[in-house]
Amino acid sequence: MAPEVAKPRDRQLLLIFRRFAVTNAMPLKKSTSGGRRELNRWKQKWAARDAVDRDDPAMLPPTVRGQQALFEMKRAEMSIDTVRRILARPLEGYEEAATEVAAFAGEYGLSHAWVRQVADMIRLALAIRDADGHDLVPEEVLDELPQYWTPVGKILKRAGMLQARQTPAPPRRRRPPKSGYVPTPPPPLPPSPRSCRDCDAWMTGVHKHRCHACQKWHGKHKNRPLGQCERCHREGLPLKAGHCRGCCLHVNINGLAAEKEPFTQLWFADPFSAGLRVLRGQLGYELSSKHPYRDRQVAERRAARIPLVPQPAFPGQEPLFAMRRDWTPLLDINRRHERLPELTEPAQQLADEFVTMMRDQQWDLDQRVAHLRPLVILLSWLGADAPIREADVVELSRQDVNLSARRVCQFLKARGMLVEDPALHRDRDYEWIEHALAGLPEQIAMEVRAWVTVLRGQGRREHEPRSYYNIRSYFTVFKPTLESWIADGVTSLREITNDDIKKAVGARQGNPARSLHVALRSLFRALKQEQLIFRNPTRGVVVGGVQTLPPSLPSDVLAGLLDRSNSTAGRLALALVAVHALPPHEIRHLLTADLDLAKGHLIVRRGLRRHTVHLEEFTQTIATEWLTERHRRWPGSTNPYLLVSQQSAMHSEHPPVTATMLKRTFRELNASMSQLRQDRILHEARKSADPLRLMRLFGISDTTAMRYITAAHPERTSKIPR
Repeated sequence: MAPEVAKPRDRQLLLIFRRFAVTNAMPLKKSTSGGRRELNRWKQKWAARDAVDRDDPAMLPPTVRGQQALFEMKRAEMSIDTVRRILARPLEGYEEAATEVAAFAGEYGLSHAWVRQVADMIRLALAIRDADGHDLVPEEVLDELPQYWTPVGKILKRAGMLQARQTPAPPRRRRPPKSGYVPTPPPPLPPSPRSCRDCDAWMTGVHKHRCHACQKWHGKHKNRPLGQCERCHREGLPLKAGHCRGCCLHVNINGLAAEKEPFTQLWFADPFSAGLRVLRGQLGYELSSKHPYRDRQVAERRAARIPLVPQPAFPGQEPLFAMRRDWTPLLDINRRHERLPELTEPAQQLADEFVTMMRDQQWDLDQRVAHLRPLVILLSWLGADAPIREADVVELSRQDVNLSARRVCQFLKARGMLVEDPALHRDRDYEWIEHALAGLPEQIAMEVRAWVTVLRGQGRREHEPRSYYNIRSYFTVFKPTLESWIADGVTSLREITNDDIKKAVGARQGNPARSLHVALRSLFRALKQEQLIFRNPTRGVVVGGVQTLPPSLPSDVLAGLLDRSNSTAGRLALALVAVHALPPHEIRHLLTADLDLAKGHLIVRRGLRRHTVHLEEFTQTIATEWLTERHRRWPGSTNPYLLVSQQSAMHSEHPPVTATMLKRTFRELNASMSQLRQDRILHEARKSADPLRLMRLFGISDTTAMRYITAAHPERTSKIPR
């Protein structure tokens, strides 16, 4: 066709060179991986050329070092654009940090792109440091970085430019999901037990030939040549000192003598693998994995497939392995409204007795459910033929806030069906003493422990033991002095002299000085008795007695105390203290049998002596109201004490009310029991001025009576000057 007649059309022109294959033309953005890498390098060079003048003074301007900001304003969100505006800014310590970045990347085999991006984040962190006027980079600055905050923190710490965090770290920003599609969890893989190819350990899994530990062993020793183990003579394994991983583990556990043994102990591999999760689910252990959703679905399907069989305990049968039971799977089954195993006849009788006891004691519905559920679960799985461990009852109640264990333990203990756990009944004061002794040097701790042994009546000479409460009181007094001696270089109490005792006691005045003298005298007397020291340094040290006069309470504190009390028991205790001046420990131990409302008498037991309190009409009326309320609330209570609480009324051991209960009652009234008692005796002393009347009325000693007379009438007891 002639050219002048042909129509114009699009045509791609090609350049053809000999010895080169014909290729298609591609735009720059669709280049191959190598071309993209060349493009990125080209862009970096142009960015570096344009970055010569990139130092925006308005972006993170540096301030004077050490200058505290007057107002702390929230900084705008940092981004990669912020880094581009400070690329040319000279920053102190950036070259050292860049060197650490290169070394860090070389150790972990990271790319050049990672090095460049982390270096930009370090530049941003140093700029924020200069803007805040710090010498080091605070760890809180890492929270403002848009990315790479973890490696930046590690590199700055290695370079010595990171300051420890002063405030708790906020929650990390979560990456947004790539899509809203949530796939259905895959069905659980059927367990297929097999042996590891390297160590012969039992494991499960379809696609694995080596256990997780052997896979890590291969990765750790990948540069070593494979060879034959000198012990098990297996070939093709990475060796360490001529042994494979299985032989190394066997020798490390069983000793060097096991190196010549012709066998290897097998074990379970991958304790968190799928196969062992099935085994732990059957045995009732807690599931643990990185995929809780998948594990929950697997556990529910297998629980529906595997029938739950109770494991009753037999009398006289000792456990082969002492393990803590985990009751979480049973509570999950109960929440799904699945039936528990049927109770045996003895277990049903025990549960019926508990229900009868709750009905007789008039428990409310919530308390019945909270105590009956754990008892039924324990009896359905452990039976009633053997005693139940107290640790199981407590552990079961800790799994759910709606379960209670205290009264269940009391019920089982009263019927001989409870094995008590000593760890749950340790004295708090004993725990405090042991914790304090653990913080002392070994020699001094041994000597103080000998003093504790003597006070407990277990020394070389037998005597009445003291309580841990009294021992703790003494220990609390001389512990600061003991710590000061240790700080001065004392390694044993044998080094303490008489001058040290006088110096320690002389540093205090009044009652603190006398208390320290009494405590140190008790300590060194016990050590001299046990022949741990040669001489008692407290001999010859005398501290004069301190005469304290009882104070008087203001009238505004006493006005309306009974009207402010909300409980009948609190009003009775208040009347016994404010009217009859009974001490707190005697009020806690008053017996119901010692109260005679017909005669208006109350017997107070003081050792072998008895003090009779004549009740006036007011106190007698309050006592009658309390007995009526007690019988209404706890008709089946057999507690012999006059005052009971919600916890002690139905307790199987019949304890008295705690001192905390009385303190809480008087704390609400803004008054102290000891102050009210002293004010009552002082008021009577001001009216009568007769010490014999005080002794008969309140049952106090002659010395105490004279102290109150002296406080009430100081003009009658003053000495006439000669």
